[in-house]
Amino acid sequence: MTDDSWMDLVNAGDFRTLFLEKLFWNRPDLRPISVVVDDQDFTLTQIANYKGLRVWLCPVIPDRRTQRLIDREVRKISNERLLIFADDTVQEWRWLQSPDPQGVGQPHLALHRHVVGSANPALNQRLQMISIGMDEEVTLIDVLRRMRSAFDADRITKAFYDQFIAKQRDLSESIQGIDDDSDRDWYSALLMNRLMFIYFMQRKMFMDEDADYLRNRLNRLHAMAGDGKFFKFYRDFLIPMFHTGLGDHAHDFANDEVKALVGDIPYINGGIFAEHELESVNTIEVPDDIFVRIFDLFDRYQWHLDDSATSNGNEINPDVLGYIFEQFINQKQQGAYYTKEDVTHFMTSSTLVPVFLERLENQTGVNPWLYLSDDPDRYIWESLKYGAGIPLPVEIEAERQEQLRPSWGSAATSDAALPGETWWELEQRRANYRAVFDAAQNHQINSVDKAVTFNLDLENLAIDTIDRLNSPEQVMTAWRILQEIRVIDPTCGSGAFLFAALKILQPMYSAVLDSLERHLKTVSLPEGDALLARVHDHANQDYFILKHATLVNLYGVDIMKEAVEIARLRLFLKLVAAIDNKEQLEPLPDLDFNIKAGNALVGALDEDDIEMHSDDLFSAESSGQVRQSADRISKALERFRDAQENRNTSAVAASRAELRSLLRDVREEVNKQYHSAQGLNNKLDEWVESHVPFHWFIEFPAVMRNGGFDVVVGNPPYVQKSKITSYKYKGFATDALPDIYAPCTERAVQITRSDGRLSLILPVSSQFSSEFKPLRAVFEKRFKNLWVSTFAERPSRLFSVKVRSAILTAGGMGRMNALHTTLTHSWIEAYRPHLLATLTYTKRPDSLSSEGWIRLPNARIADLLGVLRKRGVLGESLVTRSITPVQYKKTATYYLSAYVDSPTTYSVKEQSVEPTLEGSLSFATEKDQLAASAILVSKLAFLWWNLTGDCFNVTKTTMVSVPFSLRATSPERLSEIAVLGELIREAMPTARSWDMNSGKYVGNYAVPELRELTNEVDLLMLAEAGMSDYWHDIEYSYFRMFKPTGLSATSVRELPFARS
Repeated sequence: MTDDSWMDLVNAGDFRTLFLEKLFWNRPDLRPISVVVDDQDFTLTQIANYKGLRVWLCPVIPDRRTQRLIDREVRKISNERLLIFADDTVQEWRWLQSPDPQGVGQPHLALHRHVVGSANPALNQRLQMISIGMDEEVTLIDVLRRMRSAFDADRITKAFYDQFIAKQRDLSESIQGIDDDSDRDWYSALLMNRLMFIYFMQRKMFMDEDADYLRNRLNRLHAMAGDGKFFKFYRDFLIPMFHTGLGDHAHDFANDEVKALVGDIPYINGGIFAEHELESVNTIEVPDDIFVRIFDLFDRYQWHLDDSATSNGNEINPDVLGYIFEQFINQKQQGAYYTKEDVTHFMTSSTLVPVFLERLENQTGVNPWLYLSDDPDRYIWESLKYGAGIPLPVEIEAERQEQLRPSWGSAATSDAALPGETWWELEQRRANYRAVFDAAQNHQINSVDKAVTFNLDLENLAIDTIDRLNSPEQVMTAWRILQEIRVIDPTCGSGAFLFAALKILQPMYSAVLDSLERHLKTVSLPEGDALLARVHDHANQDYFILKHATLVNLYGVDIMKEAVEIARLRLFLKLVAAIDNKEQLEPLPDLDFNIKAGNALVGALDEDDIEMHSDDLFSAESSGQVRQSADRISKALERFRDAQENRNTSAVAASRAELRSLLRDVREEVNKQYHSAQGLNNKLDEWVESHVPFHWFIEFPAVMRNGGFDVVVGNPPYVQKSKITSYKYKGFATDALPDIYAPCTERAVQITRSDGRLSLILPVSSQFSSEFKPLRAVFEKRFKNLWVSTFAERPSRLFSVKVRSAILTAGGMGRMNALHTTLTHSWIEAYRPHLLATLTYTKRPDSLSSEGWIRLPNARIADLLGVLRKRGVLGESLVTRSITPVQYKKTATYYLSAYVDSPTTYSVKEQSVEPTLEGSLSFATEKDQLAASAILVSKLAFLWWNLTGDCFNVTKTTMVSVPFSLRATSPERLSEIAVLGELIREAMPTARSWDMNSGKYVGNYAVPELRELTNEVDLLMLAEAGMSDYWHDIEYSYFRMFKPTGLSATSVRELPFARS
């Protein structure tokens, strides 16, 4: 339980008593330290210590840049730290915080600001988390995890989501005046968005200083009834409050009665409260009782706009809504999957930050790689180096010189290992860490491409580089580079990737402004002075940054109108969270022209797209007119954004009206021309309604004329083309491919600027399937560098559904020069916070270029497979038909099942039946049969399948391509392998299992139980190839992918009846 006296001590600045007598930490163990930043001396005094985690107090509050530099110096002597900057009125607590609710994963320096004398339940709760009980013995790791833990949005989502969906469905059914079901769903989603936005606003006292504004207005409206008066909450209050109150700066209400009921509320703008197109063409009514039920649900939760949550378990903040919105959109949109924040952040950071650093280096000559070589550990993820200094247990170390190392496949201890790691994996992770550290220290990482390959913390490096820019001119260059970066998700859903981009951009913008403030204290630069004047004219720096970034950096497209509105709402909430009082609240940016509804697959990329298909129907005169129209739209957009940034309310309204009119006219003309050029038979109006065409060069004219987007990120929908019946597309190199993720991906490539970068999540089929070779060709012809990381779906998965996925990141203009891939990651859920921080890329060698985008655990495995592949493959020994076949199961997860004697399959009637999903390979002799059966159950064969297939289906193509040739094997060695094949055959009955499937007990063999025999097969294969010293690499790779969780619910080791 928290203690009210704790905050009394905080407000009194008595931190020593707080930590030593209330939180039961230990006394300081280090003397005060002095840190010099920009010739200014700061003294920090240690307040308390807990097993190496030290609390430091600085009695002044310098600017944020200086705080970061102080922290950087303190880290050198106190890696685990909590810094408090305090004066008599304000305290700024700085601690390392992880994005994970359990406090694991990569921490970043977080800020918690406290005004002395104010209540601060979030800070009080945080102190509770790091307090030590009188009789409690807590490890340093546990305290660090408590301190670093983040708000657990997942936990709240599970409780709130089902109720939210039910209320939204009830609202849709209660709406009167909209006949179309999809329009009614769309409008109900809009109403829910508006109501939730107001719930956040009223909790900040922005709505007539009433924390229960909506509920109280509903009650007041009911109390006003009588004497012949009858009021409807929707018609008589919500609509005027939306349109005239929050949506119009004039607040020109129809009468004083409505004006008094609405009260003192701010003008919001942003488009969310303007009259909606469904409201303008329909006479809508919504009964009062549905709002009562919605408010009953909302009132069961605490609504707040930051992520400094308490532990009450019922908070709703924008992160929770993000989860809700993602799931809401995904359950409506086939093929869309909820993308968690760790993935969106990783992908956006791997593209946006490299674009910035590369341009900063080119335009200023600044060399960020010197900072990397000076202090490599600062930019290496904590997960990768976890436990690096802890020696291995004596019994484990004693096996190092042994070939098999029998204990190394067991779970490693948690003091040195990440969750689920074996000793093999821990050893390889340490080797990976040493390789990254050495490469950084030896100046081998000297470009963004190499930094991406080594998977470094580039955000930290970017901010450190900005902090050290040595002139205001360099800082202004950094500002221009940042504001010229255009980020888009072309299938944006509810905006998860755009939100991730905003979270990355905000601290980078902030660092630039902090650095500019420092320089302009001693020198003058008119351009910089003008920028800071603009910043100071706003409520605060954070709000200015967020508003500016949403207007100039972020773009999105989605075919679902509900998704687009939700994406805008999430960004609006982020802005409102930066405001502390209503007087500071400015009109929100109007994002209608940044985040748009449309079909990314249907429409013209540029004017040439129409001309190319026009057969002279699109005349030069028409082409010129469209180009001129695109120019007018571009200039109108620029005026519109300028008016918003300068807060010219009348100019904003005029510019918006001009833009909408201009876009409407140009869309109609281009739709007509495109429809004609494509030779479509259906009526134009019907085609527009069903296909929702999106013409890139008129929707984003300035961006497309400038070569496209600098950063393209997203998770395209995975839907079989045969299931798309509402629209058709053509004109892509991937038109014929069976899933629409292929043309969506090709479109993403098309809109990427030549020096831009792209990162998409794709199904694993994109890597190996011959069907998707045209998609791989699109990337290989366009990008110099590709990075592909792959993820299985067992025992855990990236998404809430079973999808085997790959994250593809690309950069550089020109034909592919280097393909870097990872192994196929398998992990337990507790490992998830470390998953992306520990991935390691390996460059594909030329010897494996014929194997598609083969996944590679490390360079040694790449070398091994290259040598084996050159010697030949198993399929060389196949014959058309024989009496000595090898059978195999056509599906797998953690091992390949191949055998000479098929396991018996039984019906529920206890009769043996034909096996299902079984393949067959024919060999000429019994020796070849036994040798092949042994090879196919080896770890090497499993590894080959896992690195080249889809991690579920076992195809004949994969089996015959296993890189071991019987023909190239010496007769003596082949005989040895065949003998092992016979031993495995004899042992297989001891490993029988059955899986209940389609009304049958399908027989199989639990091959991992026979590893003592199959390991000997692997060793013989390696010896034959002269590669025996590669055995340990196979073991690491195997255990990295072998993560079984026991028998499945449908599997049994004994049948419920006697076998015949």
